[in-house]
Amino acid sequence: MAITGAFHLAWMFTAELFPTKYRSLAVGLAGVKARVGSICSPYINDILGEIVVWAPSALFGIVSLIAAGLSLLLPDTKGRDLPESNEFDSKENDKRNGTTSYHLSAVDREKETSPSSS
Repeated sequence: MAITGAFHLAWMFTAELFPTKYRSLAVGLAGVKARVGSICSPYINDILGEIVVWAPSALFGIVSLIAAGLSLLLPDTKGRDLPESNEFDSKENDKRNGTTSYHLSAVDREKETSPSSS
């Protein structure tokens, strides 16, 4: 039951991190990566388990701990509106919540502000 809750929480958090323009792409890519991992795990268990019995459990445990540690670096989304533009959070929302802006990509901002070459 806890695994199911964590799985759904990961999907919700993934959708909250990205602006509307990229949200479906980000959730789709996360789904693809999750499916590739679930396809590879039985092979890792069988092949690595024949070499060293405890290695698959150790590998899965270490990868899970690394993922948990990296998730601490993600920004907190509590009390924030979902981003609608290329910026992670607008300056108006920052003033309302007293937070700092996070930008999705500097390249996207440059494309919007630079004159077209055509």
